[in-house]
Parts: sequence; C-alpha cells; structure tokens
Amino acid sequence: MADTIPVACPECDKQMQVPTKLVGKKIRCKGCEATILVKEPKAAKPAKAAKPEPASPPPPPARPAADDDDENADPYGAIKDDLDIPRCPFCAKELDPPDTLICLNCGYDLVQRRRHESKTIHAWTKGDYFKHLAPGVACALVAIGFGALIVLAILYMPDVFTEVGLQDDKEHEITKKKEFLFPPGACTLPFTVLSLFIMYKSGWFAIKRLFINWRPPERKKEKK
Repeated sequence: MADTIPVACPECDKQMQVPTKLVGKKIRCKGCEATILVKEPKAAKPAKAAKPEPASPPPPPARPAADDDDENADPYGAIKDDLDIPRCPFCAKELDPPDTLICLNCGYDLVQRRRHESKTIHAWTKGDYFKHLAPGVACALVAIGFGALIVLAILYMPDVFTEVGLQDDKEHEITKKKEFLFPPGACTLPFTVLSLFIMYKSGWFAIKRLFINWRPPERKKEKK
C-alpha cells in the first residue's frame, strides 16, 4: 500500500495527499477549514474476463471410399425419398401395415385389383332378426314333424290298414290272421321316401338360415 492517499474536500474540491495512517480520522481542509473524514481508497474493480469463444464443431468424419465391387456402395450420397414407401395404387395413401391386402382409406383390393364399394347400412333390429330366422325355425319344425311321421308310419301302418278294412277274408295258415289286400309296406315305402326328401330340403334350409347365414340381409341407406 502507498504511504499517502488522495483526498478531495467535499466543500471546495481541494485535492490533498494524506498519509495512510490517518485513515479513519478527521482532518481539516487547508483551503476552507472544513472537516474531512479520511476514507480508505476503493480498490480498483478487476477487469472483466473476456468471454471464451464457443468451440467450433468438429468436422464431419470423412466418408470411406466406396469399393467398386460393392453393389450397395453409394458414391454420390443419394438420400432415399418416400418413393420406397408402399402406397395404395388407387388413392396413393400409405399402406399401414405395408403388407395389407385392402386399403383402409378407399377400400381398394390389392389382390383382386378392384375397389370395394363403400356403403352405409341400417342397424339391425330385433324385428329384422325375427323375420330372417322365423322361416328357418319353421323348416326345422317341418323336418322334425316328417321324421316323426316316418316312425309312426313304420310302426302303425298295419293297424291303419286294419281299421280301414283293407283285409281279405282269408286267414293266414300260420298266424291265423286275416291277410291284407296288399302289403302295408307298399304305402310305407313311398311315404318314407317323400318324407325324407322334404326333411332334407327343409332341414338344409334351416341349417343355412339358423347357423350359416344367421345375420339378416343388409339394408343400404339411400343417399338424400
């Protein structure tokens, strides 16, 4: 520290050099006799450090030289665009997933090469189900009824012949029963064949209507 410090009078601005040992004490100005408190001089503010310049990014690594024998080498650094993205040939929308068979945007079938029609249908009601399934139930009952008639015809056709009176007056030598004018099986056989045909037709219709195509037909909404 210097032996003297500069002091300025606050009244007359007279500049004086005062010994450092008087720091903190009062002195009188030689010019105007004003009382001055000697203060320790303020230390000089350190100079602001210069901001470091940002480091420049490192240069990109050099592209290795392509081998002439490498088929996948790209000497020009070409960038692939979206031409490699699978798209619908009809609406050009991206296929998601890429291996889809039908475009979800426009309904184009990539296998059959045709566009499926988009339509708005009415919601099915209980009445629609009843109208659609009722014929199947009726055919099922018809098939069951004719099956029961076949069993009854086989079991009770001789009794029917007896009640109707289709018997001869002659008795059988062994059974001692009156013989029929013609065997009951002559009626049972054609009735059974006809009944089986009706059972097949009605039963197959009932199976298709009740189990295979059990949903009512779609009713398309008309565009206004």
